[in-house]
Amino acid sequence: MEQPEAFLPAAGVTLPADVLDAIDDIVAPGVTVSLVDNSYGDFELRADRRRR
Repeated sequence: MEQPEAFLPAAGVTLPADVLDAIDDIVAPGVTVSLVDNSYGDFELRADRRRR
């Protein structure tokens, strides 16, 4: 339980727009980096499900 509890504070973190933009420059929103991430289908990658 220590490990999952250690990550709980991260749930309240909001990244600033400049950090999100830098991440988007590395990997565009909606791009699947690993085929393993497709295990649940495209639902998470639809434009209306993206963070912005």
